Amino acid sequence: KFHSAPLGYDLYEGNLIINKREAEIVKSIYKMFLSGMGYDSICRELNESKVIKNDKETKWFLASIQFLINEMYIGDSLWQKNYNTSMPYRKVRNKGALEKYYINNTHEAIITKEEFEKVHELIEQRKHPNKNLINNYPLSKKIYCGKCKKIYKRTLL
Repeated sequence: KFHSAPLGYDLYEGNLIINKREAEIVKSIYKMFLSGMGYDSICRELNESKVIKNDKETKWFLASIQFLINEMYIGDSLWQKNYNTSMPYRKVRNKGALEKYYINNTHEAIITKEEFEKVHELIEQRKHPNKNLINNYPLSKKIYCGKCKKIYKRTLL
C-alpha cells in the first residue's frame, strides 16, 4: 500500500492510479529532457505555458521536476528510501542503515523503461560532461595553474 502519490498519480485506497492530466505533464517533461533541455529550461517552459500541477499550483521549481530519477514512473517501487528514527523521531534518508526493497510492476507505468534509462544516461553524462571527450591534443589535462591547481583549457583566439 502507498501513503502518497507522486505527480501523475492519484492515491485510491492505498493504490496508485494514473491521473491522465498530470501523466501528460510527466510525459512532456521526460520528452523535453530527452530533447536536450535542462532542468532550468524545462521549468521556464512550464512556467511560461502556465502549466497547472496538483490542480492548483502553477509555479514550477527545480525540485518540482527532479522526479526524473523516480522509479515510480516505470511502474516499480523502491521501499524504505526513508525511515523514522526511534528517539528523537525524525524521518531520515536511508543511506544503507536499512535494507531497501525494489519491487517491479507495483502499479501502471507512465513512461517506458527505455525512456527512463535514456534519461538516467543523460543525467550521468551531464554530471560529467567531459568524461567522453577524446583528448586529441598533446597537452590536454597536463598543464595546471600554479595558484589554484585547475587544469588549463585550450581556447581559440
